[in-house]
Order: sequence, then C-alpha cells, then structure tokens
Amino acid sequence: MKKCLILTLFSILLVSCNYFNSNKNGGNFTQTSIPKEVDSDFKLFLKYFNQDSVFQVSRVVFPFRERSADPDQQFDLIEKKISRAEYQKMDFTYDESSANKQYDSYRQHIRIKGNKAVIEYRGVENGIFIDCYFEKRNGKWMFVEMVDSST
Repeated sequence: MKKCLILTLFSILLVSCNYFNSNKNGGNFTQTSIPKEVDSDFKLFLKYFNQDSVFQVSRVVFPFRERSADPDQQFDLIEKKISRAEYQKMDFTYDESSANKQYDSYRQHIRIKGNKAVIEYRGVENGIFIDCYFEKRNGKWMFVEMVDSST
C-alpha cells in the first residue's frame, strides 16, 4: 500500500497530463523561444526543460531508462525502457512547501558536478527516494535515467 502511495505521489508530482502544449488556433505544437546559452547553466536548462514539452522531449535519451524498486526483492531494481511514444512530460519545479506537508512530504536537492547533474527527491520520514540523472552530451544537457528506490 505504501509503495502504491509513493508511486502515485511521484506520478502526480512529475507527470503532466498535457504531453504537448497546444495553441488556441487548431492545436498546433508550440515551443518557447529557447536561448542559445540554455546549456551554459543547468538551472537555466531545467527552467526551459520544465516549461516546454517539445524542448523536453528533444533532451531525453531514448529509450529512456527507468529503474524502480522490485516489490518482491527488497534491494533489487527493475529496469524499464520507455520509448518516445510512451514518455510523459515531467516537471521538476520544486515547491518549498512540499517539505512541510502532513503526508508524503519531501525535499528536492539539485547536485551538479561537471557534466553531470542529479535531482534528488528525499522523503521526510516516509521512504521517498528518487534520483533523476542528467548528463551533458555534445554540449547539451540530456535527461538520461530515473531511479526510484523508494521503500
């Protein structure tokens, strides 16, 4: 039950119902104007990654690797490869009040070291433990893997 609650929370936090933003004139895909220096700073990159679904999909390595805790084996992870067609937009925008919620509270930490970055979600006394990995490849930040080790 706790595992389902954690997975549901994570889905609500990161998965957007709208895969692509559409405009009011016929539902065409739209894209925010991305600055040329978007890859110069990870936090700048993340801002546009969160806002623009077309940009986001262009910055995910497919097949996307998602690993999550095996409910039958305490310390094993199950790997799933997600295709471009299966991928759902994620939003890593952090609301500071998430750490103070009564249930399923968590904190987000962004750690950057050279050409690698990880966004860490850590539950406050509730077992949430998720890492989202990014790498700079050919000068561009790319979302490469998500590991959910929540208990």
